[in-house]
Amino acid sequence: MAIGELKPLDWNDVMTKPESADNSGGAVLVPDSVPNSTDHAWLWVTDRVRFVLFRLRYNRAISGAITSPVVQIFGKTGAGLNFPLLNVLGVHEFTLTIDLTTDVDDGTTYKWTKPIKVFVHGHQGRAARALATIKTPFFATGTLTDSSIEAMVII
Repeated sequence: MAIGELKPLDWNDVMTKPESADNSGGAVLVPDSVPNSTDHAWLWVTDRVRFVLFRLRYNRAISGAITSPVVQIFGKTGAGLNFPLLNVLGVHEFTLTIDLTTDVDDGTTYKWTKPIKVFVHGHQGRAARALATIKTPFFATGTLTDSSIEAMVII
């Protein structure tokens, strides 16, 4: 499955380079300026979707000084208007907090952060597409290149 094709009710890779910032570490203000590339892209969100969950998958062997990634999630209407997607508290920037002691662990390769929940309705209307951007990149000692931001659409 390619980036940008979400399977409902399943975790999907939506951004495969959380170790790289999208705006040199600053807030992303113009989501259309983030390149549509093989590592992330606008994701189609069907009319039945109510919200999307996002989490970080990372190598369980990381160590050292760890920086949890800060993500900004944007929506785009069918008419092309961009707007920030928010959680129930009205928050737009989310830290996918890495906790080596409590994050879900597959016992061999990966761990996953607690997911954040983002609604697809915003002040511009309903999002037809969504984009995960990285404000603060993920950092740790160890293998980072097999990490990704994953999403699950909830109907």
